[in-house]
Amino acid sequence: MKYMGIDWKDKGYTVRIIDENGKDLSGSFEVKKNQKEFETLLEKIRKHSSDYREVFIGIETERDAIVDYLLGLGFRLYLVSPNMMKSLRKRYTGSGKISDDLDSYVIADAVRTDRGKLEVIKGKSEKIRRIEFLYRQMDAAGKDRNRLINRLTSFLKEYFPAFLDFFEDAGGSTALAFLQEYPIFKDVKGLSKEEIRSFLRSRHYYKESGVRKIWKAIRGTQVKIDPVVVEARSKAALSLAKRIQLIDEEVKIDQKELKEIIEGDQDGEVFESLPGAGEKTVPGLMIIFGEDRERYENAGGINALSGMIPVTKSSGNWEVHLFRFACNHFYRNIIIQWAYASLNESEWARAYYNKKRAEGKNHYHALRCLGRLWIKVAFALWKDRQKYNEDRHMAALQRHRVRNELVKRIA
Repeated sequence: MKYMGIDWKDKGYTVRIIDENGKDLSGSFEVKKNQKEFETLLEKIRKHSSDYREVFIGIETERDAIVDYLLGLGFRLYLVSPNMMKSLRKRYTGSGKISDDLDSYVIADAVRTDRGKLEVIKGKSEKIRRIEFLYRQMDAAGKDRNRLINRLTSFLKEYFPAFLDFFEDAGGSTALAFLQEYPIFKDVKGLSKEEIRSFLRSRHYYKESGVRKIWKAIRGTQVKIDPVVVEARSKAALSLAKRIQLIDEEVKIDQKELKEIIEGDQDGEVFESLPGAGEKTVPGLMIIFGEDRERYENAGGINALSGMIPVTKSSGNWEVHLFRFACNHFYRNIIIQWAYASLNESEWARAYYNKKRAEGKNHYHALRCLGRLWIKVAFALWKDRQKYNEDRHMAALQRHRVRNELVKRIA
């Protein structure tokens, strides 16, 4: 058997091949991210093994061109996440030194010694790949949007603080349109109630309270601000507003495409039946579960991978449960968001969350506990291709509780 470690970088990789005793066979070498370099990598692998089935490969990411390339050739790949690397490096150096050369060996050796504990990277269907690509694209766009809104808010505080009293969300579509129409305080100062009402209605905003809110804010006086600041910041604010609107338009296009992909999908219908599983959660769960029903033996595999369950360390009579840092944070965020959304749609979820808070757990700890249970429910439904039914689930919980009480009495 041969083991290969691939240390991933933005423009390429550092690679190392070792044997079953941990002996370095190749030394570290660089591979660039293109077809020609991939073919050169294959030639180097063949020098050490002519059978791809005897070469096990570790890499820090499951989303990369080289992953798809190697999976297509029949290699077996294992995910060694960046969080795992932090602890794995300690086996080889106590100085905390980080280098591509070292990491390539650490990854290869981790596959040699611990591959039974590592997640096997499997090829995903075209549908799941498209869903994941769009989902991650939308997720990145959301983060970009939040950064732009924070910057816009900062600028408004400097040159147009009254605007922040006009709308609850300065980044909302109506607020952005209003800002582009009236970019400085002087522009809104002379508006009448009817003019404000007319503009808001043109944006399909009909709350009279909104009209009163803006009217009240512009009746006041704004502190005198340096004209240079007003001019510079208003131009920047208009640019930011346009960029935020552009992101919103791109997200709408991605959402429409995502909806078309999921529509009519059997797994999608299963996940849509779950409380709190909205437009964002359903594709997220489809990414986590995938289509291969043999990928996970049970729900515990997903819970460990996504950090819903703690790491247990024990020795003799000593045992401690620690927060699981080494996990798929992308998966964890999806599940946590779902658990939070379910609180207002599921009686048992709200009751369970309240119970955990009463036990002294903080908000996010309670959500992780709830997320762990939701994954167990989703896994069972996904396996059997059954939709969720709240009444049936609560009845099952009651039977389970009664059964446990009877067992305790008998014991």
